[in-house]
Amino acid sequence: MSSSVLQVCFLYQPQSCCSPTYSLFNAWNRQEAARWVELLTEFKIAVTDLDWWKSLWDAEAFLVYFGWYAFCLVAWAILPGDWGDGQQMRNGNK
Repeated sequence: MSSSVLQVCFLYQPQSCCSPTYSLFNAWNRQEAARWVELLTEFKIAVTDLDWWKSLWDAEAFLVYFGWYAFCLVAWAILPGDWGDGQQMRNGNK
């Protein structure tokens, strides 16, 4: 939106969706704030718990990802292809 449209919106419709104060009041009321505080408290408890960190580790997923990465490295080294200089950049280097 242009600035003139925003000025008109603020002047003539102070309680509409264009007013940031009105929007923030409706989006961030006391119940919403209490839920965020509760979520942050639970997150703090979870992050400080060693068992929570251990639950994030999955050996099978690590092996699958490591296998895929190893395959990509081997394919890059083995598959044939010519090395090219590439296109000239703006500063004259290739």
